[in-house]
Amino acid sequence: MKSMTGYASVEKHLGLKSLSLGIKTLNNRYLECKYRSSPEYKHFEPLILKEIKKIFSRGTIEISLFDKTAYPTLDEKLSEHCFKKLKELKEKFSIKG
Repeated sequence: MKSMTGYASVEKHLGLKSLSLGIKTLNNRYLECKYRSSPEYKHFEPLILKEIKKIFSRGTIEISLFDKTAYPTLDEKLSEHCFKKLKELKEKFSIKG
């Protein structure tokens, strides 16, 4: 028996980038394709959906492609430490402003 329901994901590090690809399929009488991505990968949508339609004739297929490095988080403790050190340097070297 073949199931149309499944999920797979992979994260790949390419140089300084960290890409995350996820594919989710669900049973559906008709073919429905959805694509979500980081803004820099939106241009892949037509190509990916075209290839999906060559392979599948039915089902709901959701594809997500994100650059995990595009959305860094702020380390508040590190920021506070850096700010404190900059203030110390400003005072030490008598920098105005």
